[in-house]
Amino acid sequence: MDKVSTMYTLFYINLGGKMKRRIYFGILFLLLCFPIVTKALATNANYNTANLYFFCEKENSECDSGREWLENELMTNIQININAIKIEDNQELYDKVKKSLKVKSKKLPFIVIGTNAFTGLSDTNKEHLKEAIAVYQDAEGACDLVSTIKNEGDVKACIKQNKKIYKTKSHLLIYSLSAIGIIVIIGAILFVRKKNLK
Repeated sequence: MDKVSTMYTLFYINLGGKMKRRIYFGILFLLLCFPIVTKALATNANYNTANLYFFCEKENSECDSGREWLENELMTNIQININAIKIEDNQELYDKVKKSLKVKSKKLPFIVIGTNAFTGLSDTNKEHLKEAIAVYQDAEGACDLVSTIKNEGDVKACIKQNKKIYKTKSHLLIYSLSAIGIIVIIGAILFVRKKNLK
């Protein structure tokens, strides 16, 4: 054994049982707090500017109330561009976007962010929309489908790119939560085992 590991072993052996538990639980606490801290730091990070496309008809009360809700909800988020698009003037674009995203519903407003589409603004859709905005802004290299269609880009590649980005992000979350779960289980086993040895 080298000098450092010998000193560590002597230090650890000389600690009392309560002190060892305090150190262990301190480390465990820091590991459990890590996702919360990183999430808090991420809220202050520079996000991608997101283009939100709001398709609606000229005189539609649901569209007016939806637009009002969006503007109030996203007032503090300066990195969101709300693009109001009148369907009457942009029927071809509206049809292409719906076809690309395989949306059959005719409910309005029709809202698109990245490659996520929402028809109508029910309470559930409002929550999902907020989540989609956060994910899109946080995802580096996410594709803007409506912009891709406008510029006659590769729609399939855009959708595939976003699926890959979102899938990677969800896998990272699952792996980190699994690691924390394993650490907690090992800690609990060690704690119970030490108690039984006494």
